[in-house]
Amino acid sequence: MRIYFVRHGQTDSNLLDALDTDIPGAALNGQGRAQAAALPGHWRDLGLPRLDGIVTSPLLRTRQTAAALAAAHGLVPVIDRGVREVRAGDLEMLYVADAPSTYLAVVADWLHGKRDRRMPGGESGYQVIGRVNAALRRAAQRWGEEAAVAVVAHGCLIRYATASLVEGISPELAMSQPLRNCSITAVEGTPEQGWSARMYSSKPIDEWEVPDEVNSFRRSIQVLRG
Repeated sequence: MRIYFVRHGQTDSNLLDALDTDIPGAALNGQGRAQAAALPGHWRDLGLPRLDGIVTSPLLRTRQTAAALAAAHGLVPVIDRGVREVRAGDLEMLYVADAPSTYLAVVADWLHGKRDRRMPGGESGYQVIGRVNAALRRAAQRWGEEAAVAVVAHGCLIRYATASLVEGISPELAMSQPLRNCSITAVEGTPEQGWSARMYSSKPIDEWEVPDEVNSFRRSIQVLRG
């Protein structure tokens, strides 16, 4: 099975660095709408195959991002709560007092083996990985293990899940390299046998230079400002 994790297009919450994880969440802004409209062309430029299915989170920004890609492939996206963003809990919509750093520090602990730690007022790392695995199993059951499926989801969710589940995407890669809006991370495998990486943030895995030691997440706002 080929899974293509797509991060949603840009929102104003991205620009604020706000922890926007509750339903419905922010809509795409003008830049995000342009990114989503360009996604089918980006797909073709990367030489990716025709899709058999598309999964989105229930948040508005992922559903808006998937629209043009779904139309290009003649598909109707399926909403799955298993791929919604890592819940911010008590930190929801905070971008003062460095709440985003607290949020990412919890996810970093998950990647370093402390998956029983909970986000303040939110989920544990075990719960997040459990729901992502369940969503991937549902996709395999729906479309089959030879299918190509896009999963339109969220930056932190994709970084944590792929670094936890996918051979070739290390915690150091995911923590040091945020995903750009509407970038594509490609993996192959099955829920039972595991996954291997082909692409991270629209670049082949073997082209990434990964630092030897990374202790904290680089925040996505740094990509927008870079």
